Amino acid sequence: MERTAENLIKIAKSQIGYKEKATNSQLDSFDANAGSANYNKYARDLYKAGYYNGNKQGYAWCDVFVDWCFWTLCDHNKKEAEAMEYQTGLYGAGCVYSAQYYKAAGAFSKTPKLGDQVFFKDYAHTGIVVGINSSRITTVEGNAGNCVGQHTYNLGSSNIEGYGHPKYVVPKPQEPTEDPKPVEPTPAKHALAAGDPVELKSAPLYAGSESKTRSATITGKYYFWGGSVVNGRIRITTTKSRVNVSGQVTGWVDKPEGTDYIIYVVKAGDTLNKIAARYGTTAAKLGQLNGIKNINLIYIGQQIKIPV
Repeated sequence: MERTAENLIKIAKSQIGYKEKATNSQLDSFDANAGSANYNKYARDLYKAGYYNGNKQGYAWCDVFVDWCFWTLCDHNKKEAEAMEYQTGLYGAGCVYSAQYYKAAGAFSKTPKLGDQVFFKDYAHTGIVVGINSSRITTVEGNAGNCVGQHTYNLGSSNIEGYGHPKYVVPKPQEPTEDPKPVEPTPAKHALAAGDPVELKSAPLYAGSESKTRSATITGKYYFWGGSVVNGRIRITTTKSRVNVSGQVTGWVDKPEGTDYIIYVVKAGDTLNKIAARYGTTAAKLGQLNGIKNINLIYIGQQIKIPV
């Protein structure tokens, strides 16, 4: 499995609803033998894999859950999983130690990224960041109410100590493929029904209204929802419009109400320079706006604010 934040998030979300057990029995069932004695499959699996300085079954397991997700991401390769979390010692089952590993590697900050390990007040609890918007983060946490659950917090919450940034593998850009030969758009105005295919040679992409023209152009065969074709140009009439290429979602723009920016979601093959050029700005400005210290490092699924 590719070692990306996107894949880790899928693994974490797949465990939502798993309930810890009352005894060391039926550990693989999501619901059976539910209780509050801290028994779970995550500690069992990592003990068998040789993690930590002993068996952590029956102990608080929020950090164990995070390690299990990385271990699963790395196809049960313990060394690779530990390297992704900078774990150089045996004490990775505790939040305090896990945070120290990130700090020692210079991979800890107050700015969240998708796939980060979040640490809460006094380093007493931890989880995985699975969503970020302009004001909140969404997490998946083990040992949260005796189960694996999804939660939301305000950015800058005093309950958050900071974020560890794992060493993900940045996907290689996909080889460009030749688009099918486009046809000239029909000049006449006509309605675009939901799901109708439209082939355009060069069409400015509008976000919100004609007064919000983006400098980017689109080519090839696309499918648009909630818009209309006006003299060969696409005007998006909803605040969120998904754009499909060959049936696969490749990205969308979303302008939150009352803001002066849109949200762009990073897709495979994107770089901050490409995104900046597409929207008439610079990678440095986007990095500053989004708190991205390394403009050469972004992740699939990462939400990028773009000024309008």
